[in-house]
Amino acid sequence: MPFALLLAALDKTVATTAAAATSGISVSEQTTNFLADEGTLQVTVVNDLGVEVDGVRLVLNPTNPRLRIVSQPEPIQIAANSKAVVPVRAEALAAGLVPVNATLTTGDGTPIGVPGTITVRANPPGYLFYIVGGAIVALILVFGIVRSLRRSKSAARAASRVVPAPSGLVEGAELAPEGVGDSASPAPAADSGPRRMTDDRT
Repeated sequence: MPFALLLAALDKTVATTAAAATSGISVSEQTTNFLADEGTLQVTVVNDLGVEVDGVRLVLNPTNPRLRIVSQPEPIQIAANSKAVVPVRAEALAAGLVPVNATLTTGDGTPIGVPGTITVRANPPGYLFYIVGGAIVALILVFGIVRSLRRSKSAARAASRVVPAPSGLVEGAELAPEGVGDSASPAPAADSGPRRMTDDRT
């Protein structure tokens, strides 16, 4: 048997043995909504083995170009009979369903455990979201400016309706009725003496 074929068979045997020995490690299948242009996917890895595992790598491969993995996560450590949530940076390029193949490997790339599928509902806001949001903000600003101008005009009209008091009038003083207290009016003549009574009878 050629050496190359022997090496390939050996690699396959090692991978199969490793997968069987680590069958208690698996990727939890899930469906998640991705509502951003770029964000983080939360992937759960389960360790049902009675021992701790270290240096496990999670590798995600989207099956269509609607979703792109920005960077694969660093190796993780999972305690015995526990779970680990692995954050993965991703970017949504278009809306739609994206099945993502999730596999587990060792540090040198040897497959281990049980792979899984993460179904992602990609729905990025896109440019339309920002255009509509900007238009709403602009309308709110315009409404505030118009309202302020209306208040200013109303205040100016109210001020113009106030009649100013005559100059020289003491505040709180009451105007006397016409003719009362007028120094120019003549005083009645005083009675200088008793009137003489005349008798018209002859």
